[in-house]
Amino acid sequence: MKKKSLFKNPFYRFDSLNILLFFTAWGIWWSFFQIWLTNTLHFSGEQVGTIYSFNSAITLILMFVYGAIQDRLRLKRHLLIFCSVMEMLLGPFFTWLYAPLLHSSFYLGTFLGSLYLSFAFLAASPTFEAVTERISRRYRFEYGQARSWGSFGYAVSALLAGFLFTISPNLVFWLSSFIALLLFLLLVFVHPEKNQKMIDLYENKIENAKESSTASPKEIVGVFKMKALWQIIIYIIFSTPLGDLRDYIGYSHTFLVISGITLIAGIYANFILKKDNVDVNGQPLSKD
Repeated sequence: MKKKSLFKNPFYRFDSLNILLFFTAWGIWWSFFQIWLTNTLHFSGEQVGTIYSFNSAITLILMFVYGAIQDRLRLKRHLLIFCSVMEMLLGPFFTWLYAPLLHSSFYLGTFLGSLYLSFAFLAASPTFEAVTERISRRYRFEYGQARSWGSFGYAVSALLAGFLFTISPNLVFWLSSFIALLLFLLLVFVHPEKNQKMIDLYENKIENAKESSTASPKEIVGVFKMKALWQIIIYIIFSTPLGDLRDYIGYSHTFLVISGITLIAGIYANFILKKDNVDVNGQPLSKD
């Protein structure tokens, strides 16, 4: 197939807008989440650290569940649509349920909030990215070029949130719900894959054949037996400092501890984790 203008590819346009809207809806509130917890709800650093720990733990588990489900769905959008519906509830959830519940019953609010945030955004993020990467291979465009629109949306939304947050923190949550509504409409009503002419023009037949095979439940469970997986998890734990240190030792000492943890994580990664060109089952990173 001859090289064509990127924006003429309807699959690239769809997925770029898809990932742009997702990261815009996420970034407009997530970039100020910690400030909202401390300045608006007046929680301590230890409490904020607890909230983030719950978020991380539930997200880590749910990512595997989402991954297994999406592997079964292949390029179908059912899971993405579910996530977008959950994202639309952000405004009501934060305004009328999450904030009051955190004050009245902190650990219950933390747990329920972590469930919601993981289902709607935190575990959804790699799912949206994985689907975009799959579509990029199947319909002949560079994943990185589509993914960059997500970074652009996150940056612009974070900038906009800085102005809205000073007016009312709730504005960023409700605006996120509105952007999620646009994402939902896109996923439900825009279907370039139904245009056979565009499929014939852009589809990579080899990648299409690969999509016919999916992982079995036994293979999915087998992932947890991989030594390399637990090595990476240990690396993540090393590189993630405890959020409640600030309450006890202050900012300056906390940054020193973070630097030490990062140094240890870097040494661990250098000697334990495999190099970029070792056991690569896909396309290795170019060293040109």
